[in-house]
Amino acid sequence: MAYADICDALLGYPFDKVVVLDTETTGLSSNDDEILSIGIVDGNGKTLLTSYVRPTRHTSWPDAERVNHISASMVVNAPSIQDIAPQIKRLFSREVLVVGYNVRFDLGFLASAGAFEWGTINEPFDVMREYARVHGSRRYDSGNYAYSKLVQCAAHYGYVFDAHDATEDARATAYCLRALLCDRAYYQLYVEQRNAELLHLRTTQTQATKKNIAESLGSLSSAQANGTMVVGEITRGKNKGNKRLECELDGKCVGIVAKPSADKALSALGLQAPDDMDGSVDVGLELKRNESSYSCTFAITGPTKVAEEIATLADKDRPALQLRKATPSTPQASLATSTMQPSVTQPNRTVSPPTQPKARDNGGDSLLIYSAIAILVGVVMLVFGVGAALVVAIATAFVAYLIREGRK
Repeated sequence: MAYADICDALLGYPFDKVVVLDTETTGLSSNDDEILSIGIVDGNGKTLLTSYVRPTRHTSWPDAERVNHISASMVVNAPSIQDIAPQIKRLFSREVLVVGYNVRFDLGFLASAGAFEWGTINEPFDVMREYARVHGSRRYDSGNYAYSKLVQCAAHYGYVFDAHDATEDARATAYCLRALLCDRAYYQLYVEQRNAELLHLRTTQTQATKKNIAESLGSLSSAQANGTMVVGEITRGKNKGNKRLECELDGKCVGIVAKPSADKALSALGLQAPDDMDGSVDVGLELKRNESSYSCTFAITGPTKVAEEIATLADKDRPALQLRKATPSTPQASLATSTMQPSVTQPNRTVSPPTQPKARDNGGDSLLIYSAIAILVGVVMLVFGVGAALVVAIATAFVAYLIREGRK
C-alpha cells in the first residue's frame, strides 16, 4: 500500500493534514488562568495561526511572565480569545490530526475559553508521551516513564529554538513529531504491533468450510497446520464474481478471510486488493471445533513488506540532523492561507513589544572616582592628620556625587 509519508503510514494522516498547537498562559490552571499567546502550524511547520491574546480577567501574571516574557503591555491591544475563536475552530476537525507537546494542557485552555470542543476531533497525538515511550527514563515509583521537556526532546533530535514562544514551540513540536516517527526506536513499536496482529487473523465460515474443517480435524477438537492463503471468488449474492481471500488446507477451503483481517493481510503484503495478489501465501492455521461450532484463525508468518516500507519512508522523511536556530517573530492575529482552511479577514490590531531603554553602566567612572578619593585621603592623612583627612574625604565624595549625577 502506498503511503504519502511516514505520518500517513503510522498515524493515518499525512503531514499536511496535521495541526500542531501551543499556547502561553498566565498560569497552569485551565479553569482560573488565561491564554496569552497561541501558535498553530501544520505538520510541515507552516504557520496557520499566530497571535498574542488579551486576557479578560487577569491584569498581571508575574510568575508566568518570568517564564514566557509576555507582559501586560504586550497584549493590551491584542484580540481576546473570543475574537479569534472562530479562526481556531476552523482549524480543528476530524479530518486532521491534532498534535501537541502535553497537548491536553493546551486543548484544556482552549476548551475552557470556548474556542474548542472536545467532541470535534479524534484522539490527539501527544509527542511528549510518545517520546517518553522510547526515550523516557523509568520512574522507580511506578511503571511509567518520566516526561521530558520540549527543549530536551528537540535537542535530542538536533533542533535548537527559543522556548516559550507559542509559535516557535509549535514549530519545534512539529519537527519533533517528524523526527520521532522516523526514529527507528519508535517506528519499530508500530512494526512489532502490526506483526503481532498478523498472528491472529480471523475467517468466517460457510456450510462448506465447516464440513472441510470437520474432515481435517477428524476426532480432534483442535489442530494446527500449515496452509495457504489464496484468492477466491464470491459465488452468490450481489457481489457474485468479486475476488476474496480464502484459507486452504490440502486444497480445501477452511475459512473465508474476514474483511478487517483481509485489509491487514493485504497491507502487510504491500497490496491494495485481492486481485493484486499473485499466487498463494503461506500461513499457519489453527482449526477448532466446539460442539457444532467451527472456527479457523490464521497467521502470516513469512516475510512482509511492513518493516521494509516503514524503514524506507523513515529514511525519506527524516528531518536534517543539523542544528536549526529559530528566529522568533512578534505574534500577530493572523491566519495563514493553507490547504486546510481559506484565508479570512483578520482583526485590525497589531501588537508590538515595548521598547526597552538601554541600561547605563557607570561602573568604570565610579571606580576611577573612588580610587582618586582614596589616594587623596591617604596623602592628607600623612601630611595634616586624621581630622583634616575626614573633612577632605567628605568634601571630595560630595563633589564626586555631583559629577556622577550630572553625567546621567
